[in-house]
Amino acid sequence: KNIAQGSAPRMVIQMVAAAIAVQPSVGTPALDRPSTSPPKSGLAFWHHFFASSPPPPPPSAAAYPSALSFDRSFLFGVATAPAHVEDNLHDAWLPFCNTTELHPNGRPHCHAWRTTPRAAERLRFWSEPEAEIGLAAALNSGVFRMGVDWSRLAPTSPSAFPNASAPVAPACSAFCEAREEAKVGASPGAPPEGCACSGVQDFVALARYREIVGMAKAKGMKVVLTLFHHSLPVWVGEAGGWTNEAVVREFGSFVRDVAAGLGESVDYWLTMNEPMAFAL
Repeated sequence: KNIAQGSAPRMVIQMVAAAIAVQPSVGTPALDRPSTSPPKSGLAFWHHFFASSPPPPPPSAAAYPSALSFDRSFLFGVATAPAHVEDNLHDAWLPFCNTTELHPNGRPHCHAWRTTPRAAERLRFWSEPEAEIGLAAALNSGVFRMGVDWSRLAPTSPSAFPNASAPVAPACSAFCEAREEAKVGASPGAPPEGCACSGVQDFVALARYREIVGMAKAKGMKVVLTLFHHSLPVWVGEAGGWTNEAVVREFGSFVRDVAAGLGESVDYWLTMNEPMAFAL
């Protein structure tokens, strides 16, 4: 509520200003005496920032709720992401983390790959989701945020994708068109050999996600489902990622199938985690 009313940013500015005011400021300008150029040290920078642009007066005390007073509709929860927690995942992070040729010391790029045994297993959430869900429930969480991984549900470049190296067989086109028209959330049957459709390809994996969502809800938690959390299929990365408009269309097909398969069990949906990371 405070954020919506705009008081939270003012509160943060006041808190930062108060913290700076009690810090030793040897060699830094006073708040009422701005220097001519921004200093480079952290504390000196904030002195300069507030001297150049003084914070607005704090809102009245009535704008701040009690630290222990939350409306019953307020939901506390925890969050996961497939790339952080799932095992048996073959996303674009794996080849990046295992690559050593660009690292100055010839070591894997990702820190966990240098410090953690069997790092590719992450937290084994795919095989053993009960552990993380149980911990979340033990915290009295009202919400459990999780994601579905695009690379798990669509591991193969669709036959009709613009980067396809061969023309699409008529039987494959007919199968995929019929599947799209049906808008199914479960397997429509096996595609012709060598045929991969847009959208979800592994409906067994989609059913497993439905099972995991059910585990969280059985613990009394609402489920927030993230459709993209910084983990691209390898074939999407090779096609240029989000800069390729055809990839955006493929993601739309993927979302359509996930919604058809999980729609009734999910409470809240997030399309993309931190979209500004890709928009910028």
